[in-house]
Amino acid sequence: MAALTGAAALALAGCTDGGGSEPPDEPTQEITTDEPTEAPTPEEPTADPHAIASVDLGAMTWTLDPSPLSWPLNPPAEVELADGTGTVEGWTYELREVVYADADGDGDDDALAALFVMTGNETATQYYAWEWDEGAEQAVQLVDVVAQSGACRDAVSVVEPADSGFAISETLTASENVVDCVDGGATHDRTRVVGIADGAPVRVDGPGGWGGTCGFPASEILRDADAGQQAPSGVSAAPGGAVAAESGDLTGLAVLGASPSGGDPIVRDGWNQVGYAVEGSPDSDQLRIWLCGWVQFDGP
Repeated sequence: MAALTGAAALALAGCTDGGGSEPPDEPTQEITTDEPTEAPTPEEPTADPHAIASVDLGAMTWTLDPSPLSWPLNPPAEVELADGTGTVEGWTYELREVVYADADGDGDDDALAALFVMTGNETATQYYAWEWDEGAEQAVQLVDVVAQSGACRDAVSVVEPADSGFAISETLTASENVVDCVDGGATHDRTRVVGIADGAPVRVDGPGGWGGTCGFPASEILRDADAGQQAPSGVSAAPGGAVAAESGDLTGLAVLGASPSGGDPIVRDGWNQVGYAVEGSPDSDQLRIWLCGWVQFDGP
């Protein structure tokens, strides 16, 4: 046999002497497992957004609005209902229809409930809001009457759920005819949407404002710049609450009173209830269809 060349001999030696050389890489093999994929942990069930509907408002103690605007005047402080009715100091109360909607924007329904009132020959229906407190898991009543109906007075025709609150369709009597059962006089129809903010009823439609009952004109109407000067901090939706209208936006302002002829101004915690107009809202002398809110007037 012919002699091997030097290069070939070295290559042969490298294959047979077992030293130094790295073994060739083995092919990569994908590792698989037969164990099933672990399922994600299910989320905790959320609270029932309609929980307030299971609360029996006809078995609750109701606090009655002492405002001079509520009817009838000077009611008892509270009434305890059982099976939807209650009597205290000669007054009879009966729970009527209840409407549910998320009025405070927290994702849970709240309620607007009609409470029929009768004393002697006088009757009225008052609408109270109940706010659902998810943390305490209970319904909390707002003391302020949101709307009301009475013989020879304002009338509520429809209450229904709406975006951000309750839509209330009502007919307002002209202030000079509110107690005239023979001639009802002029009336004004309107629909407003009422929500809840910081435990108070507020309007959530249009320019906002107070969502409870409003009084009657008790002062002359101030216009434009005069209105702004009278309310330099603007008009609040509730006493001490968020501003509903800036001073510079006001086109009209008037102090409101508790009686059809005006009477004493309505004051709460140093805040006067006022009727007001802004650009785009009713701006006429028919103050009963104006927005209403609260102003803290400067005084001695």
